[in-house]
Amino acid sequence: MKIGSVILTILLSMSLLFVSTTMAQDEELDVVKVVYSSYHSFSFIDIGIQEGYFADQNIEIEKVSLTNPSDGALLLIQGDVDVLPTQITSGIVNAMLRSDDLKIVGNMTYLNPERCNHMSFLIADMGEDTIQSVEELAGTTIVVTNGVTEYILEQVLNTGGLTLDDVTLTIIPPPARIDAVKEGSVSMIHMPEPWLTRSLNSGLLDFAPNLDYAPNIQLAVLMYGSSLNSNPDLGKRFMVAATQALRQFNDAASERNVEIVSEALGYEPEFLEEICWQYMGQDGVEDVLPLQPYVDWLYERDQIDEPIQIGDYYDTTYVDYANEVLGPYEEPDLEAGD
Repeated sequence: MKIGSVILTILLSMSLLFVSTTMAQDEELDVVKVVYSSYHSFSFIDIGIQEGYFADQNIEIEKVSLTNPSDGALLLIQGDVDVLPTQITSGIVNAMLRSDDLKIVGNMTYLNPERCNHMSFLIADMGEDTIQSVEELAGTTIVVTNGVTEYILEQVLNTGGLTLDDVTLTIIPPPARIDAVKEGSVSMIHMPEPWLTRSLNSGLLDFAPNLDYAPNIQLAVLMYGSSLNSNPDLGKRFMVAATQALRQFNDAASERNVEIVSEALGYEPEFLEEICWQYMGQDGVEDVLPLQPYVDWLYERDQIDEPIQIGDYYDTTYVDYANEVLGPYEEPDLEAGD
């Protein structure tokens, strides 16, 4: 080949590379609206943003904060938000029963027996008046949120021959719960991390670690609605990035995770190194199956319209695709208790 032809070929290749790069840079990002709260479990979204996992999938994340979390299902059905990280509450189940557009598509936190406990029912040290047994909770007021944590509370109460009907339930924002139980206006509070560690450091007593009463139960899931179900390519790309972020979240208090989450949530790095990091499930539909006794319980309490098989409401298309793209998940080698 003549030298002139070689130079022409090189210049042509460089030109094509420049055009391709320019097109990629000019390509408009797909905006995905994700319901977001400043809670530790939501910070996998921040990890995905900061590590570029979403950008790699040509996605820009728009965080949507809700004044009333129960609005999430309706907004998802209407297409006003695209992704809802949520507990499976009675409201979510009833919404799924009424709309084919609402599906569980991925996993978030669950109580992993191989990891540390990140949710507990706590009591105050009242000296001689400190609660000593579950039976003593009869007739008292307990702080708990709606959803799976109510079910876990009933498992605790059942060990003392009690049910939810034997106590009064109330909802208080987590930052105010410590003072409420110390002052005696409530007898017991529910605390997830990072408030769990803060509560224990304040002198509260760990009365009922949730891991002892509901091992393996799924606490939160990812849900898609009408917008991503009608755009499966975007749904798959989001799930690839989200799965990367969830896998990295499971590295717990790694230096990089602490850096990202500290900046996103405003916690001191030393505090994030102290808390128990929640575990993000990776096994697809198998992770939600331990929720079946819980949804049966919801029906028994007339909180959902009809009995369901929770696995029927899990669309594994997206997480299966993500795991195929990313390959098998390898558990991080963490010290016991992490």
